[in-house]
Amino acid sequence: MARMPGDDGYYSNALHHIQAKQSVVIPNHRPPSPTRNLQDRQAPGVPAPAAHIPPDDDFYVRDAHTGRDRPNVEYLRQHFFREGRLSHEQAMFILDQTTDLMSREPNMLQVPGPVIGQYSA
Repeated sequence: MARMPGDDGYYSNALHHIQAKQSVVIPNHRPPSPTRNLQDRQAPGVPAPAAHIPPDDDFYVRDAHTGRDRPNVEYLRQHFFREGRLSHEQAMFILDQTTDLMSREPNMLQVPGPVIGQYSA
């Protein structure tokens, strides 16, 4: 006969199983100690994320060939490596410039000479 929840033995048996259960062991886990500063970085060799949006003076650089502003690629590479963010205007500038560049690129490959085989006209 199955034990019912109202049975006194049911609760003592459940409590016994809970107390006898092995706890989960997490490898390489150190509980926080009172002497450990929890504000310190867990991996001190990893640079902290960039907490600022780059100013326009750092974001833009003047292109010597065209005389137009373009994104500073070297600065942005480091900024994105540190998980940095951009302003809405800066992101839209990159997207607009990319769209303009991609729309000017030819979308067909020009092959010189006669084409022989099933693709010839």
